[in-house]
Parts: sequence; structure tokens; C-alpha cells
Amino acid sequence: MLIEYLNLNNLHKFNDYLDKDASENIGRDFYRGIVVTAMDEPRAGMIWEIVSRHGEDGHKSCRIVWLRMSDPEAGEFLLHYYGKIIEADSVDRSFFELDESIGETPLKLLKEAGFTLERATGSMAEISLSDIRDIKHTGSPGHKTNIESLEELETTGFKEGIRKCLDNTDREILPDLISLPVTWYEQEVSCYHQTDSGCQGFLLIHRKPSGHLKVELLSDWGPDSKSNMINLIRYSAGQILDLYSEKTRILVYEKNANIRQLVSYLFPQVTRQVCIKGYRKEL
Repeated sequence: MLIEYLNLNNLHKFNDYLDKDASENIGRDFYRGIVVTAMDEPRAGMIWEIVSRHGEDGHKSCRIVWLRMSDPEAGEFLLHYYGKIIEADSVDRSFFELDESIGETPLKLLKEAGFTLERATGSMAEISLSDIRDIKHTGSPGHKTNIESLEELETTGFKEGIRKCLDNTDREILPDLISLPVTWYEQEVSCYHQTDSGCQGFLLIHRKPSGHLKVELLSDWGPDSKSNMINLIRYSAGQILDLYSEKTRILVYEKNANIRQLVSYLFPQVTRQVCIKGYRKEL
């Protein structure tokens, strides 16, 4: 068996094997991916992101975003090399949320590799257009809130705003946010909070290859930040209703209790799938 490190030059070889929503991030500085092959056929694969923990100098985590094992031997080989790679990246913990349908063999191998597993409600909220229509007090875009479409923000202002966000956030972050172009986001439905001193908050949404809309960043670092984030969401909700079809789903990764509370307040009928959560200390 062989290990292939995923990059922009070999992704096409595994198009039918990889999850496209996960693999689109290969090429970004803090995403990694590997595939185990046998006789030139993929037999197992994994994609993960490396996130820094704010306030903990030098501490990094790996969030496994996609995992597939087509046979036990390849799966064991995959997990072995994953451990070696993250050791070189000085990662001190790994975690994931996997669909229940992953099967018993991968779960057995993950346990044997030292992961603690539990069945629990997932952290990815899936919001439908029906949920958006029922949002509490959806207002007209920009009404008395200083919320503007991302289309209105120049590149310089966008970069300065992202830099401020990274300096003021208290959540796990992907350090390459500052290097992503504004065009990575759906500009008509992404928005920002404008003040006299400049940009003070963002709701940034990216359209995945599947067509789903993923909230990549929701943050406001000024006074009354919770109300400002609600206004950001309301603005974006109104835009999404005007521009997208009923099939569209909006995905929000609820990184902490505050985000989950906010989503639950605005979208009480929101769907969260039961999943398999896993955690392992590294180093």
C-alpha cells in the first residue's frame, strides 16, 4: 500500500472517491489530506484542518472533516500515517464528528488508535429556507443596523476587518482567513457591520460544491456584539430568501455554546444530526 498526500495536482485522480465539499479546501495552508492506494485504487482517505486555539500560544488542534475506509488494512495504514504527520505539525489534540453511517469497522479502528468515541448531537446546524422564513423579526436589509453587503467593502477594508477579527476572537480559528480573497465568499449574502471606526463584524458565507451555503465566519468584536450578530444574520437571511432555491441548506458549525444558543434562538426548528464524536490527545 502507498500513501499519497493530496494536493492541487493529484486531486483529479480521486474525484470519485473524495467528498467534494471537503476536498475543495486542499491547497489552503492549514488543510491536509492523504489517500491510501493499493494497485492504483484508493482504499482509504482523510482530510483535516489545523486550527490554532486563541490565547494558548503554540497550541494547535486537528479537526478531521472527512474520513473513508474501504478496507481494514488500509484504514489501519491511514491512521498510522496520520499520527506521524500531525506529530510533525506539533498538534496536541484531534477531534471529529462523523456520520453514523460510517460503519463498525472504521469505528473499531479509531478506538484501537486511541480515540474516545460517543454518539451525540452534532455541532453542524442545518438551516432550511423554511427556517429562515420563520426567523424572529426578520428585518429589511440594512435597516437601522449599519449592516452592509460584502459587495460594498473594498479589498483593503476587508483585509483590515479580518485582521481585527483574528486579533479579537476567542474561538478556534484558521490562520489563513487573512489570505483568502473576498471572492471566496458569496458577496450578495455575506455582510459586515460598519462603524465610524471601520469594519467591526462579519458574517461570511461560502457556497460549497454541493450547493449548500456554509457560514465560514460569524463574529462581532464591538460593544453589544450579540445584537450585532443577530442583525448580521437577519440581513443575510433576507438576501438568501431572495436569491436561493428551496433546496438550499445553510450550514453553521456551532463551535461553542454561544453560537448554538444564538442559532437556536433565531431558528428554533433547526436540524442537527446525531453523529459519532471522537477525541484523542496527541503528543
